[in-house]
Amino acid sequence: MKLPSMSISRTLLFLFVSSLLLPLCSTARARPPAGQNWVLNPHLSDEFRSERLDTSKWRPKHAWYAGKPPSRFSEGDVWVEGGSLKIGATPLPGDQQTAKVWMTTGCISSLLPIAGFGYYEARIKASPSPLDSAFFLQIRSGQEIDIAENFGGSRTTPALGWQARSHTHWFPNGYRRENDTDSLALLSVPNTEWHVYGVWLQNATTAIFYVDNRKVATHHLKGRFAKPMYMFFDQEPSQFQGLPKPAELVDKPKFTMQVDWVRSYVRT
Repeated sequence: MKLPSMSISRTLLFLFVSSLLLPLCSTARARPPAGQNWVLNPHLSDEFRSERLDTSKWRPKHAWYAGKPPSRFSEGDVWVEGGSLKIGATPLPGDQQTAKVWMTTGCISSLLPIAGFGYYEARIKASPSPLDSAFFLQIRSGQEIDIAENFGGSRTTPALGWQARSHTHWFPNGYRRENDTDSLALLSVPNTEWHVYGVWLQNATTAIFYVDNRKVATHHLKGRFAKPMYMFFDQEPSQFQGLPKPAELVDKPKFTMQVDWVRSYVRT
């Protein structure tokens, strides 16, 4: 994705104005069509107030994927503590220069692919690391909606720490032939602070994205997103943003993404 070509002074002005406007929008939410209401979908909603993951809703791993090298997903990198979901990272024994996998990261997925048309939002604090802190919907057969894909500490592009990045991917014929859409929103405080990220999958060809209850982008999808999807939260390494050293991963807070809550709604 190309970064916006804004001067430093214009960027600072944008952030200042955004910080003034944000409280005015704090109670807003996507409005369903006239005559309809949002109803909470409890199967894809969680306040994470217990001391363990609710396995009646979530599995502590990806639904089918082992993880992005040089990492693999591990249930040990998923826990609930202090009223929020934690998704961490852990070094593995071995030489970083030669081992194909030398770290683990966390992931949770919904038990079933039941995220269809509706509104999805979560309050998230990205980890202050080069790992990707992500909230997304996906099915194996070719649909993916990245509601939030944030880098709190990119080593190649530090400006990403002030961006909320969202994408959609349509790949029924495989990733090598995908069609995608992209957008970003500049934040008034970095993505390592708490923000609410949301998407309204309005119909099979339209997804509207929100950050802190502000509408930030409308995506006209490059395919028909008509099949219900799994919901995911995870951390993954990115070669493009810089890989951590194994010794750094012992600093748990620096490599932990947090989710305060997730809420999902359908129209009635």
